Amino acid sequence: MKTIEIEGHRFAKTLDCSAIDSRIKELAQQIKADNKPDTLYICMLNGGALFTFAVMMEMDVKNEMAFVKWSSYRGNESTGNITEEMPLTTSVKGRDIVVLEDIIDTGNTMTKFKEYLQSKGAKSCKIAVLLNMKGKRKFNIEPDYAGFEMTGGFVVGHGFEYDNKGRGLRDIYQEIDV
Repeated sequence: MKTIEIEGHRFAKTLDCSAIDSRIKELAQQIKADNKPDTLYICMLNGGALFTFAVMMEMDVKNEMAFVKWSSYRGNESTGNITEEMPLTTSVKGRDIVVLEDIIDTGNTMTKFKEYLQSKGAKSCKIAVLLNMKGKRKFNIEPDYAGFEMTGGFVVGHGFEYDNKGRGLRDIYQEIDV
């Protein structure tokens, strides 16, 4: 088992990049088939960037994309408080939306963001994530599309990071010895 260390935390390789790439291709085709040509795709930065770009490239569509950055994490723990670090600058009124995010764990950020989109008049809102981390869920929200179901510790790699370290690793590693 391959392990790495970041900031004194140990992580074990959990998902190989070839399995991740294959699953993203499947998800992209499902998302493309399920949604209309005028769907707005919203990337939840920073973590959702790699996942969003991989999905959009596989879909090979001309749909509009928008970006937003809301966060509640510091280190490997959710603070419970959401910070809007970069606001959404595109109107969602009357639009079908697919939000692309790296992970849903507690569900706090995505629950609040979905409520926000609905308050701004979004016609519909679907959620696509690379990882659905059910073990930490505190809010009643589930993604419409999920690459992998996981439980357990914090993850790094393939877009996931610990204090901005490890995001560029090709594979996904999960924290051990927690």
